[in-house]
Amino acid sequence: MSDSKKITVTGRCYCDKVRYKISTEKPIFSAYCHCTICQRITGGVATHAVGFQIPDLTITFGSDNLIPFNTTEPITRYRCKTCGTPIYGEVNEPDFQFRDISVATLDRDEEERMKLPEEFKPDHHMFYARRVVDIKDGLKKFARFRWDSEHIPE
Repeated sequence: MSDSKKITVTGRCYCDKVRYKISTEKPIFSAYCHCTICQRITGGVATHAVGFQIPDLTITFGSDNLIPFNTTEPITRYRCKTCGTPIYGEVNEPDFQFRDISVATLDRDEEERMKLPEEFKPDHHMFYARRVVDIKDGLKKFARFRWDSEHIPE
């Protein structure tokens, strides 16, 4: 597919010492993640995560300012070493690879509003069995990843 058909967005850390660009035809997933790792590294009850093919996400500035750390196998996460903002996670399994970002790190307009591409809007909750609060929003809820776990009724 040509670049003109791709969705392109940019994002950054809080201190602006790391910047990234995503250019993708379509995300692999877009979901609210309720895993305890996301809760602990962000301090929130859930994270709106969007996953992409590894080549779709590139660091455009400050790659030397990223610190990798492992939370669980096979995930390596990267955060800014100056401000601590989580930038992306990377799964690199032989049969499954992706990078994901938190939507909150995407760039905003001059009034700090975000225009989220339609394809980035969440369509489910994952790791909902570990939720902190119940959320009734009509989206499907899965105990783990949607592709390997049972559905949890709302």
